[in-house]
Amino acid sequence: TALMFAAKYGRQHVVRYLLDEAGADVAVRMRDESSAFDWAVLGGDIPTMELLANHPRVELRAMNRFGCAAVQWAASAGKVDTLRWLQDQGLDLSHVNGAKHGAVMKAAWKGHDDALRWLLLSPEGPRL
Repeated sequence: TALMFAAKYGRQHVVRYLLDEAGADVAVRMRDESSAFDWAVLGGDIPTMELLANHPRVELRAMNRFGCAAVQWAASAGKVDTLRWLQDQGLDLSHVNGAKHGAVMKAAWKGHDDALRWLLLSPEGPRL
């Protein structure tokens, strides 16, 4: 949807317009059941993530049909700031999807060594 693409690319002003003025439905999901919030997490723009997270119809702990939660999206993108933000929101960074892929697997698969170091070794991280 337009909302999902605006969220993915961190176009906060467009996300706000679509929600507040154009009547976009934040609860609409893709065929895999991913949401606009998932796409915002993949893009890693924290103000856009916060905008969506504060919407009453957004569930931060929702999963797509494969069992991927926000943590899988964040780890796939490899952005430590996004992972840290999710941790600060109280999300479980040890969540494993239906294929047994967790944050460590997704970050390693995509070659994100900074994210791996934070997830595994940083005193500020979850030390998975």
